[in-house]
Amino acid sequence: MVIGVTGANGYVGKALCVELLNKGFKVRAFLRASSKLNLPSSDSLEYFFIDNFLNNTAWRSGLKDLNVLIHCAAKTSHGNLAGIREQQEFQTVNFHATEVIAREASACGVKHFIFLSSIKVHGERNHHNQPFRETDTPQPSSLYAKTKLEAEKYLFRLCKHNNMKLSIIRSPAVYGPNIQGNIGRLLRVCNTAIPLPLANFHSKRSFIFIDNLVSFILTCALHPSPTKIWLVSDNMDISTTEFVSKIRDGYERPLRLFIVPDQIWRITNHLTKSTRQIMQLNYPLQMDITPSIDKLNWTPGTTIDTGIKKMLSAHR
Repeated sequence: MVIGVTGANGYVGKALCVELLNKGFKVRAFLRASSKLNLPSSDSLEYFFIDNFLNNTAWRSGLKDLNVLIHCAAKTSHGNLAGIREQQEFQTVNFHATEVIAREASACGVKHFIFLSSIKVHGERNHHNQPFRETDTPQPSSLYAKTKLEAEKYLFRLCKHNNMKLSIIRSPAVYGPNIQGNIGRLLRVCNTAIPLPLANFHSKRSFIFIDNLVSFILTCALHPSPTKIWLVSDNMDISTTEFVSKIRDGYERPLRLFIVPDQIWRITNHLTKSTRQIMQLNYPLQMDITPSIDKLNWTPGTTIDTGIKKMLSAHR
């Protein structure tokens, strides 16, 4: 079986390629031409470079003979662009590129397209203390989530009229060794003695350790299930306060969390983007992954405590 991975130099893509190679699969890693090669050398690994992800003809030779294509490439965070330029970048990378790749994959006979999406398509928080389910009506608010949902809708329309199976995986925040982004920044702050205003952030949130996410993607790739949306997590939800406490305990740092009154958060929420981002850490954001466990006969192999220990060990 030959499995293709887009965004093979990304955090999830790289971990996925390594695991696929370890399992004995042939892997075709799709990268931008400017990317550095950071995957282990292997006779089972083939690189395919793309100058422009929107160039449909450039994909054709690379997509031939693939059994499964796992689309991990995405724009996940805000950069230094502003306004309309940033909107266009999210639209181009997360929607239009997905549109081109999936259409060409279908034309080239790829049997199974796996799209890595996000729980954020459901919204930034649970309502009425109910975890998200795959059947819930999406309510995305960020550019990232909106473009991910737009891509999902296109994929369903495309696969409805051809023989390509579709699996959409909506995951929560990913953590693990060498993680960057928001959790990477949180690690750096937690590895100091700086007091943090997170003492009363008790709302439960779903997370997923990188090894668990890779395991789930591989399970999807091999399972004869029909086209479906899957929700996935560590299946052990904890609060931001608990998450930070485990990290600081692992670093052997003093906990040093304090409470900021809700009215202060509400006032400053209107003033700064960083305050809004911190406030979101206290939103309940849980997901019900029961169908993923039952229908795929899958369970997370790494607990959240073990995952955090592995993450901190690498970060040191």
